[in-house]
Amino acid sequence: MNGLIQDIRYGLRQLRKNPGFTTVAVLTLALGIGANTGIFTLVNAVMLKSLPVPNPEQLFLFTNDSSQPGIARFAYPTFQSVRASVPRGSQVAAASWPGEFYASFGGGEPEMVKGQLVSGNYFVTLQTHPQKGRLLGEDDDRTVAGSPVAVISYGCWERRFGRDSNIIGRSLSVNGMPIHIVGVAAPGFFGAQVGAAPEFWLPASMQAGVRYQQHYSQDTNAKTNQPWVLQPDIRWLQFVVRVDDPKLVAQTSVAFDHVFHVGLEQAAAQEKDPSERQAILRAHIYLVPGGRGLPNLRNNFSQPLLALMAMVGIILLIACANLANLLLARAAAREREIAVRLSIGATRSRLVRQLLVESMLLSVCGTACGCAIAYWLTAVLPKWASTGGTPVPLSLAPDAHVFLFSATIAVLTGIAFGLAPALQGTRIEPIHALKSSGRAISGIGSRWSLKQTLVAMQVALSLVLLVGAGLFIRTLRNYSTVDPGFDRDHLVTVRIETHLVGYSKAQLATLFPEIIERVEAIPGVRSAALASCELASGCGDASDIFLPGVPHTNGETDSQERMVSNKFFATAAIPLLQGRTFADSDRENSPKVVVVNQAFVRQFLSGKDPIGQYYGYEATNPRMFQIVGVVKDSRVNDIRENAPPTIYDSLSQEVSDVESVNVRTFGDPAQLISQVREAVRSVDPKLPVGTASTVAGLVSDSLWAYRLIARLTSIFGGLALALACLGLYGVMSYTVARRTAELGIRLALGASRGAVLWLVLNHMLIVIGAGLAAGLVLSLFGVRAVSSLLFGLSPYDATTMLGAATVLTIVAVAAGLKPAWHAARLDPTEALRVE
Repeated sequence: MNGLIQDIRYGLRQLRKNPGFTTVAVLTLALGIGANTGIFTLVNAVMLKSLPVPNPEQLFLFTNDSSQPGIARFAYPTFQSVRASVPRGSQVAAASWPGEFYASFGGGEPEMVKGQLVSGNYFVTLQTHPQKGRLLGEDDDRTVAGSPVAVISYGCWERRFGRDSNIIGRSLSVNGMPIHIVGVAAPGFFGAQVGAAPEFWLPASMQAGVRYQQHYSQDTNAKTNQPWVLQPDIRWLQFVVRVDDPKLVAQTSVAFDHVFHVGLEQAAAQEKDPSERQAILRAHIYLVPGGRGLPNLRNNFSQPLLALMAMVGIILLIACANLANLLLARAAAREREIAVRLSIGATRSRLVRQLLVESMLLSVCGTACGCAIAYWLTAVLPKWASTGGTPVPLSLAPDAHVFLFSATIAVLTGIAFGLAPALQGTRIEPIHALKSSGRAISGIGSRWSLKQTLVAMQVALSLVLLVGAGLFIRTLRNYSTVDPGFDRDHLVTVRIETHLVGYSKAQLATLFPEIIERVEAIPGVRSAALASCELASGCGDASDIFLPGVPHTNGETDSQERMVSNKFFATAAIPLLQGRTFADSDRENSPKVVVVNQAFVRQFLSGKDPIGQYYGYEATNPRMFQIVGVVKDSRVNDIRENAPPTIYDSLSQEVSDVESVNVRTFGDPAQLISQVREAVRSVDPKLPVGTASTVAGLVSDSLWAYRLIARLTSIFGGLALALACLGLYGVMSYTVARRTAELGIRLALGASRGAVLWLVLNHMLIVIGAGLAAGLVLSLFGVRAVSSLLFGLSPYDATTMLGAATVLTIVAVAAGLKPAWHAARLDPTEALRVE
């Protein structure tokens, strides 16, 4: 131990004696370690961190697809049946997906916020505690719409009520219904879904009272305008299970699957098609670990985060290679010191330990400085990964995973960049080293050295990052310029939630024309239309359909559906290819007609004339709707997805709630956003009006993941390029300094300065060429891992790879040109005097 303490003291003295070297080394490490720690903190928050509740390892999720846990939805009567059969030692709770509610707090202006409906035992199952008041209980969830109470989140209490100590008993308005606050949740509690931050939780029995109608699937017998807690045909809940004893997990899973199958058998008994009946009976439910919460955010973020983690890992490797070269140069400068210590009896292992201690001290200092960079990254990245300026709600407080990662990376980097220089620096003959003048006469590039290998490695890894940056930048550009099939450059969309008010069909039939009339009266507006979903917002409903003469298979005869008003296609500028669009003659009492897209025709009606064809929602009645028109495929759901088979239904024939007012303008749509929003609000003060934005803005928001990766790969690629060029410059400067005498002899013997310049440049170009060759091979293997994130180009795109190699070559040659020019400008007389 005393020897180690001496090594540390000696190492600190050595670092203080060389402040320039120490500063460069620490900053280089800080960049690499800070980037890694920052990205890992995000990876940990999204993919590794457990829910902030007691014993999260006891939590499990229900799913009907073991490969995609968290996607299953269940009906409230199913929850009651499952709960009644739960084995002793297990609990099951239910919750809706966090949804949008039109709420006002403390009498303020109503706004769209996140909220969640939960079963009465939800908080007990998660074993959380209240910060103030009480949590929801069984009695709050017994009567349909009978318990207008809420628990608000700790963040809501802080932001909206200023941590009012008298918060219990105060009210908020949710979709027009007064709700009494009975408690405040614990700090940091957000439920079971990472990345969701509900402002409040309501009893599930309040679904009808607050008119929650989001994130659900239904059968044909469902009545969505009646309380969902009474209907087995509306699936809208996620289940969370707590099993106290790990030995009971299998038993609990079997018990739940049995209850689930009883319901399936009842559903199958009503199915006339034998194949459909068998498909229903083949379904099962499973219990999967749920300690890290529902996987929705992990599914969206995992691949971009892992790609970023690989990138910062490459940055750290480049930093380590750079530091190793610095230490090799430093070891050469300390050759006499090491020779003296070996001569007076120090063992080689003792000196290697001393040099490794110095490397570890640098690594620790770099890690400490890197924490500041990591802190900045964890503050900035959620904002960069946001949509519409709203950061993704994540708990980025460091935990044991982050501290362990930081400690591990500090140790490994210290060994990675310190071991090879320590071994090589102590592999000397003391007598030769003491006699040597420290300058070599052997020719430049006469043999391949470790320094050259490290520089070539930096060039290779930099090329990998530059190729990745090029691919992602071009992917983002391709998405930004792709033809979506509608006019995104002249559209404004206003989010409205008519279902939150509970309008009757007659009221909606009066409301809709008035909205369109007022919006179209604004100067600069060309036309307006209504739709059940916003354009390019990821919103979409799918239905299983039956077509006469077309084989039906569950899941393979699904089609997206949108309710639209008559002028929707003209407003969105979606071209009509066959037949007609909706007309004023298409009324509620006229034959039901629809318009479909090209993808629908290709998938279901290939080789047939689509005009006049029929479809329905039941095998016994497949002629409910007639196709009267075909429009061009458009990416109305998501700009990143090809158009799925889509049915457009007439809002005039089936008056129902809508979520979007689409407005086409003559000029810049951004200038009319506030006027359009105010016009919509003026129609009815009770109408919940959400955000208004240009469709181009929505498209841009939907590309957040690609923008994040493109931005970070550009930053990391530039950083890697700078580190690699710094390493190349250092090695070339060191080589010229070590060969000054040799170069002086060459010049004295008549070599031209151009020949000396080319001698040094040739040596540099060999190193760069080796790095480029290795980098191209690594790139060809590496791009396969991110091919699913690319769009509009091959992962092996020659233009991108050639461009990255060209940029790297130009910058690297520029970095090495100064040492080469210095070598060519040497004075032979002065060079020969150098010892």
